[in-house]
Amino acid sequence: MGVREPLPLIIHHLPITVTFGFFCYENIMVIDPTHHEESVMTGQMTVTLNANGDVCAVQKAGGEGTCRQVIRHCLNLAHVKAADITTKIKNATPMVSCQLLNAILLKS
Repeated sequence: MGVREPLPLIIHHLPITVTFGFFCYENIMVIDPTHHEESVMTGQMTVTLNANGDVCAVQKAGGEGTCRQVIRHCLNLAHVKAADITTKIKNATPMVSCQLLNAILLKS
């Protein structure tokens, strides 16, 4: 089996997941809690959306119910993070493709 030409990775709408950890019944919130924070948080919500702000999924686990204002605040924060992460991935993708192509060419 021969080595074939690498295909470019096409990313149009990359879903990004952001998790929110709640403490003291939503009085304190952290984004993407660590393992230690997860062990003591009183609730959790995971939001998946793309850079355009389109919501792909929302999952609320544990703790008490979450009010509408907190959910909206989390969605707004997640939208900012998703846009930032998507930009970083798109900026890094050409570099990875170039590095992969150079590695293939060096092996030839």
